[in-house]
Amino acid sequence: MNPSTWLESIAHDVRYGIRELTKHKDFSIPAAFSLALGIMAVTSMYSVIYGVILEPFPYKDINNLAGIAIRNPEQRGWRTNYSVDEYVELANRSSIFEGVAGSTISDVLWISNGEPLRLRGNHLSANGFDVMGVPALFGRTITANEEAPETKAVLGYRCWTNQFGSNTGVIGTTLILNGRPRTIVGVMPPRFMFRGADVYLPLTYRSGETPEGVQNLQVTARRRIGVNDAQAQTDLSPIITDLAQRSPNNYPQKWRLELIPFKEMFPSDIRNILWILFAAVGLLLLIACANVSNLLLARAATRQREMAMRAALGAGRFRLFRQLITESLLLGIGGGVFGILLSWVGLKAIMAVVPTGVIPDESEVCLNFSVLLFSFAACLGTTVLFGLAPALHALSSELAHPLKESARGAGGSRRMGWLRGALVVVELSLSIILLSVAGLFLNTLLRLYRAPLAVEIKDRMVTRLPLSVQRYPNAERRAAFIGQLLENIQRVPGVLGVAVNGGVHPLGSWDFPVDIPGAAKQDPRPVNFHQVNAEYLTTTGIKLKQGRFLDTADIASRRQVAAVNETFVKRYFPDQPPLGKRIKLWRLKQPPFTLQDDYFEIIGITQNAMHELHNGEARPELYIPYSMTGLADMLVIHTSGDPMRYANAVRSQVYKLDGVQFLDKTYTLELLMEMNVYSRGRFSLWVMGVFAILGLTLAVIGLFGLLSQIVAQQRQELCVRMAIGAGFGDIVALVLGRGIRLMLVGLTVGIAATLLLLRRFGIELGVSDPFDPVSLGAACLVLFITGLAACLLPALRAGRLNPVEAMRSE
Repeated sequence: MNPSTWLESIAHDVRYGIRELTKHKDFSIPAAFSLALGIMAVTSMYSVIYGVILEPFPYKDINNLAGIAIRNPEQRGWRTNYSVDEYVELANRSSIFEGVAGSTISDVLWISNGEPLRLRGNHLSANGFDVMGVPALFGRTITANEEAPETKAVLGYRCWTNQFGSNTGVIGTTLILNGRPRTIVGVMPPRFMFRGADVYLPLTYRSGETPEGVQNLQVTARRRIGVNDAQAQTDLSPIITDLAQRSPNNYPQKWRLELIPFKEMFPSDIRNILWILFAAVGLLLLIACANVSNLLLARAATRQREMAMRAALGAGRFRLFRQLITESLLLGIGGGVFGILLSWVGLKAIMAVVPTGVIPDESEVCLNFSVLLFSFAACLGTTVLFGLAPALHALSSELAHPLKESARGAGGSRRMGWLRGALVVVELSLSIILLSVAGLFLNTLLRLYRAPLAVEIKDRMVTRLPLSVQRYPNAERRAAFIGQLLENIQRVPGVLGVAVNGGVHPLGSWDFPVDIPGAAKQDPRPVNFHQVNAEYLTTTGIKLKQGRFLDTADIASRRQVAAVNETFVKRYFPDQPPLGKRIKLWRLKQPPFTLQDDYFEIIGITQNAMHELHNGEARPELYIPYSMTGLADMLVIHTSGDPMRYANAVRSQVYKLDGVQFLDKTYTLELLMEMNVYSRGRFSLWVMGVFAILGLTLAVIGLFGLLSQIVAQQRQELCVRMAIGAGFGDIVALVLGRGIRLMLVGLTVGIAATLLLLRRFGIELGVSDPFDPVSLGAACLVLFITGLAACLLPALRAGRLNPVEAMRSE
């Protein structure tokens, strides 16, 4: 066949397929809509996956950016932060990098209209912009060879729009930042949000110096092209070995060096659940494909006579196969285009419920070219998936058989009936998986809300007090300021209590390893570390169980005493009384603490307070006086009534002590819990719930369609049964029995698959109890009731058949 003839034949298939689909809207519209739902869901979720996980950063050659990480094999995680001296050593001695950048997360003081404002700053090494490889939106960046970089600054896009009204005239203006003048030389693009900074303050780092109080830097390096991990180890290991010998307290005894890809350094907090949800939409798409395939098989049953006639007129099997695949392709394109249009709405809905602060600031979630290309591939893949079975069935059938049996009114073949039944079972099985996981997410969210926090969150206000190293250089000065501020806030009318800590119960804290003198073996696992005042327990509502808590004298004299919680006692002192025992916090001898003595005496035991709410566990905790380090910066204020009414009064107390000291954003503890804990559970439940409902709907429609088709095809058989004595109930029971058998098989397969998946991925799912029988039972009950309702209508229709009229029509 020459090309022109082949193209003409293809065009004929397309025209015929369009005419067939247009003529039979009762088939094509439901099929296209089913497919559109699947494509919508998978496109929407892939948009989020692509923007948050696959390509979240706009930096040049992102795969060559890495962090120089030190890992303790006995503990989780790693560190990529180093002192200024260590950074200079790495930057000067390493040879495998094009550049090594040091950066910080800094609190920057900016006096605007007489009011101190806090900007999120990044004291970036002068070569930092070269390493990241992104030019300025307008103006310019700072280069590695910049003269006097300490006199210049570059604004982040968000700060430029919020603080300067997107005024391009800001270039060349001078701002007083952290007490020194800096000239704005450029503004970065919207997606350049390295470390989430409002303003970038370039510095030249030199050994023995801590410019603007910077002591530690996050190290990010650009690997030279072609450098592998083995070469990196060879190049960097001698440097790290030297650094560890000079400062042994800064490195674990058995350290391990790794280059961590930049994407792994700043991952999204919800990437695991996003992959799980993406797998869920894959199941939903499979349900949609099975549904469309079932509709095509039903359509093929009604077209058997047409296919036989075309074969009798000379059409070969491949010609018929190509025609059916063409119609499937047209159906797939139509449903795919509609699904992509719907995905814009679906994406907006997903992003509306994504918790705040869980995706990288640089991420851009949209329907871009890569996402649309993926959607196009999904359309083609689903077309083959749902169109292949009906087309192969038509190709392999005995084409003369319909002509022989048409006079007897025979229905579809037994093999087609088995195939369609199997597809419905697949739909039901996949939908029970989605329903079960949605039920587990619901159960987990309810457990989060019911978790015994041991911390009162009602009528509590939380704010951060960042004290700059330049103005408060040592622990004594910081502790003195915090102590006076706590006293002043306590005197504000309506304030019932005020506390300070390095973190916020129950949202998180610092964690350090603890050594127990005399123990046969030390436990390397960290414990939650709190730096608190004497009123901390009464302000937060945590109860004292034994001994005493820290008092005012402990705080004032910087006495090395500690209180621990019940889980701490269970881990470290299971068989002996802990009161009076000494523990060693060796991490406090290291910067930025630099204590001379790292031994603390246990004086009290508190009740457990939840930290890992998702699994209902309390971690070991210890409390020491905040005056030991002066680094506690989180204020928790218990008020009478709405805490936000007291925000200005608290802020004024800060200004009275220091007119240029600022407070960070102020929240209620209830709002922080919503933003950081409950919203994540609701996000998982909401998205999975929608997918489960869509999957259930498609599966039930498939079951309904199959039984309706069976009733239509076996109308003569049912009428004969009625003619020889079968009653209304007998016919209804017969049809219902077929539907119930399909549901029971689907439930059995679905439950087995669900249990296997939970056994393998239960931890990644983040559910509190992967084998919760209530969730699984409820999912089965929902599917069975809705499936029974779908079976009932065809069964009642069959029971109301009039044998005389039906036989006459035959």
